[in-house]
Amino acid sequence: MEKARLLSLSPEEARQRLFDAPPEVVDLFLTADGAIACRDQCLLMPFRTKKALHFAKQAVDARQKAWDIIYTLWPVTSAGGKWQYSPSTKKITLLD
Repeated sequence: MEKARLLSLSPEEARQRLFDAPPEVVDLFLTADGAIACRDQCLLMPFRTKKALHFAKQAVDARQKAWDIIYTLWPVTSAGGKWQYSPSTKKITLLD
């Protein structure tokens, strides 16, 4: 029932709403953040650029999967506007 109500939100209602991120989305964003931290450490060491590229690709893939899940759960998020995930609150919000 909650999913049906979220699908029927107008863009104006969606702008005033914070969406709770599902656990799998939170895990994907944490994976992306960890991969970025590993990438940054690899860039500090000589001869680790290949490994840094690996972690950068891993971060991009994890973030893309997370946003794909968000867009399928709440189609109103893909309608327009710039959305942001907040790791501290674990919510998706619309940027003004």
